[in-house]
Amino acid sequence: MTDTCSLTADELAVRRDAFLALIDDALLTARVTLRRDPRTEAALDALVRAESECCPFLDVRVTRGKATLLVDVEYRRSGGSRRAIAGNRGLGPV
Repeated sequence: MTDTCSLTADELAVRRDAFLALIDDALLTARVTLRRDPRTEAALDALVRAESECCPFLDVRVTRGKATLLVDVEYRRSGGSRRAIAGNRGLGPV
């Protein structure tokens, strides 16, 4: 087994768009586990602070384990989609 994706760049773009369409339509929560090291923790803390200031529709919680950072994100819909919000902010394609 290999640890690289077998999709071409075009196939990968199609797959990414399919995931984003599903997320845009149905995302309620997401959970990500990151390794815990000083660089990752500092970057995550900065992102969580920044998102809390600009995106009140996101509820981001971080649980700090010995070797991991567990990030839970809840998207509280208030009308409009994640894509529309990003597009209106000039963030480009998401």
